Amino acid sequence: MKAYLGIDWGGTFFKAGVIDERAKLLKKEVVYSPYLKEKESFFKKIKELLQRFSSYSLKGIGVGAPGVVNIPKGFIYYLPNISGWEKYPLKESLQRLTGLPVYVDNDANLFALAELRLGVAKGKARVIFLTLGTGLGGAVAFEGKF
Repeated sequence: MKAYLGIDWGGTFFKAGVIDERAKLLKKEVVYSPYLKEKESFFKKIKELLQRFSSYSLKGIGVGAPGVVNIPKGFIYYLPNISGWEKYPLKESLQRLTGLPVYVDNDANLFALAELRLGVAKGKARVIFLTLGTGLGGAVAFEGKF
């Protein structure tokens, strides 16, 4: 069975989940994340998660980052509530560390994408999505696109 690791990286909590091809949640973990703001701690946690979830045949990793992301490059430009990650090649670094394909996007965009494909917004023409946590984020979908 193919499985994927999804990471919701917030200013207060770091949530990780393994899903199957049908987006069924197989395993999850929530970590209080202020100590994961340092790169060394963040990557150490990723390694721990990969070991903990090693019974799954992980085929890729998706990361929702709380800030400005160059999506095609998976490059972090700015995270308002997590300092020290400005202009950082997260996708490249995670691919090198894990050997897996990695997708990095803004967390609100990924929330919107999931709801449009699988959730309450499926089939809706116009939807506004808001995320509220340590910070505030949002996405707007029109005709199923955002």
